[in-house]
Amino acid sequence: MPSRPIATIAVPHSRMAQLQTLAKRAGVSLSGLMDQLVNQAIEAGELPDTTPGTLLWANDWGLACIQLGDLPAIAVSANSARTIAAEIGSHIEPPSKVRTVKLANDGSVLAIERLGKGILIRHIDANHVVKQYTCTPGVARDLVRQISKAADHAEEVSAALAK
Repeated sequence: MPSRPIATIAVPHSRMAQLQTLAKRAGVSLSGLMDQLVNQAIEAGELPDTTPGTLLWANDWGLACIQLGDLPAIAVSANSARTIAAEIGSHIEPPSKVRTVKLANDGSVLAIERLGKGILIRHIDANHVVKQYTCTPGVARDLVRQISKAADHAEEVSAALAK
């Protein structure tokens, strides 16, 4: 698995001890604690409900558009977007098996799997060119929610177009 994009932060030892205590009380890792803090800020409206490095939206034709990192952007129906969200969600807790979601009649697929502590999402196009996106389970939870919202919006656009 390619290394995940990570960052290192420097905190005083006393603050690290406090963070470790909070994580232990919550029964999570330090990374899990950071996920909780970010999600609390999203819920409080202090941060937008987006994941940096991803683009999720509904286009003018009622399709949910998904771009994760360097993966090619895909435009799928609301139902397909919900399927993608569900498959990502199924890998948040191990163990899990590789699952694929067909994207187009040309044979392109998303392959989603749990790999170590992370989740690997591979886009395999019709020519078998593979691009990868990795994330933590905490980010995967965010993606599930955000992709589902894009699917809901795509469905609203589709319904408006049908009128």
